[in-house]
Amino acid sequence: MGKYSNVILTDASNIIITAAHQVSQQQSSVRPIQTGQPYETPPKLTGTVPSLSESQERWQERVSLVPGAIKRQLLKSYSGLSAALLELMLLEANIAPETSTDTLNPDDWRRLFERWQEWGSAGIRVNWDTL
Repeated sequence: MGKYSNVILTDASNIIITAAHQVSQQQSSVRPIQTGQPYETPPKLTGTVPSLSESQERWQERVSLVPGAIKRQLLKSYSGLSAALLELMLLEANIAPETSTDTLNPDDWRRLFERWQEWGSAGIRVNWDTL
């Protein structure tokens, strides 16, 4: 479970009985979670979903469009990524998370894209194994 995960118990009419973490209107105008309120499904993820079919050139272009810390740019460019996953990828590629995208050299981009592809391939294997 991720940092913002929650456990919500509802009754048969979809009214929230309790939640591990209540979220007030001040905390989230998108989806408050309060006892006694109707349960609403989470909003759909916006942003691009990682894909193995994306070329290194397109991937690099997307991530580096606006210069910034590589970890932050990856998080902003793709949905469904965790900060911990990116930290591991960057560590394996020997790139500091705060390294600016405009200072990465072609070898850095290649190493990071290889880790990205390995993660994508492993994710697909896990999905197939669970079917």
